[in-house]
Amino acid sequence: MAAPPLLSNTWFPPNERITATRTGTAYIIGDLVKSPSKDVVNASCFQHVLQNLTKNDTCYEVIQIRRDIQNVLYVEFGIAVVIFLAIFAYFPRHPPLPPSLSASVERMDFKAGLKNVSKNRQYNFIALVLALTLGTWGAWTGVMPLIVQPLNVSQDEAGEIGFIMTLVGCGVGMVVGWFTDRLKGKMKIMLSILFLLALIMFLYLIIITNKWLKFTPFLPQKGEIWATNIILGIAVNAAIPLGMEMAADGAYPVSEGTSTSILVWLFNISSFFFLLALGYATDPTFANYILLGCFTFSVPVLFIFVKNENRRLHLDEMRKSVRSTSGSETYGSITGTSCGNTSSDDN
Repeated sequence: MAAPPLLSNTWFPPNERITATRTGTAYIIGDLVKSPSKDVVNASCFQHVLQNLTKNDTCYEVIQIRRDIQNVLYVEFGIAVVIFLAIFAYFPRHPPLPPSLSASVERMDFKAGLKNVSKNRQYNFIALVLALTLGTWGAWTGVMPLIVQPLNVSQDEAGEIGFIMTLVGCGVGMVVGWFTDRLKGKMKIMLSILFLLALIMFLYLIIITNKWLKFTPFLPQKGEIWATNIILGIAVNAAIPLGMEMAADGAYPVSEGTSTSILVWLFNISSFFFLLALGYATDPTFANYILLGCFTFSVPVLFIFVKNENRRLHLDEMRKSVRSTSGSETYGSITGTSCGNTSSDDN
C-alpha cells in the first residue's frame, strides 16, 4: 500500500494523481473467504485429510475453509510474481520527463525524511486521523461476519456483503478520486465529507443492531444491513487515496514512499490495538462503538487542526510561469528544501 502514492507522483500529472493512487490501492481478492461456524472453531481437525471426511463430519468445514484460504494465497502469490517479473523486466525507474514540476523536486532520503515528519505538525495530525479511521476499518472488515451475526446474517451472506462492499467501494472510489482530481486543492473537504458519512453510517448500524428504534428504516432488515455496509465501503474506500495524497502533501518534500510507509505502519499498529481491545469484549458488536468513537474523534481533528495545504499543487501551478518564460515543459532538478514551506491554505 505504500507504493501507489510514489508511483502516481512519479508517473502521473497533478490532475490524475488521486485516481492513480485509488487504482493502486484497490483490492477485492479474499472477501468471499468465510469463517468456520461457531461450533467447529475449536475443533482439533488439522490431522484429518479432506478426502477422508464427509460433509456431515465436524471437521469438514474447517478443512475446506483452510483449503480455500490456501488457494486464495496461491492466487495472490501468482499475481504478485507475474507483476514483479513484469516490473523487473520492463518497468523503467521514471518517465523520460517528469509529469509535473513537483515530481522533479529532489526528495529527502529515508532517514532524513523520518526526522522531518517527526517534527511536522501537519503530517502528524493527518497520520493520527488516518490511523484511527482507516487502520481500525481494516481490522473491522476482518471481523465483520461476527459483527453482523446478531442480525441473523449467515457467514456466507457476510462474505457476499464484504465482497460487494469492497467492489462497489473501489469502483465509486475511482469516481470520487477522478472528481477530486478536478477540484484541485479540495482534498480536505472531500475527506471530511466521506468521514462524516462513515460516522453517520456507524451510528445507524449501532441503532439497528441494538433495535433502539422500532420503526422503518431503523429495523434490522436485509436491505438496511446491505445498504449500510455498502455505503460504509464507499465512504472509507474512497477516503484511502485522499488520505494518502493529503499525507504526501503534508510531508512534502519528504518522499511519498516514506510518508506512506509510515502511514501503513500506523495502520497496522491501530489494527493491532483494535483487535486487542475486541479480544477483551464479550460482544463482537463492540467493534462498532470503537469505530464510531474513532470517527467521532477524527472528524473535528481533521476540521480544526489539519490545514488544507497543497504544497505540490502550489508548486505545479508554477508550470504556467515556466512555460511563459522558457516555452518548454522540461523541468530541471530542484532542491527539495527550497520548496519545503510552499503551501496553499484554503481554510
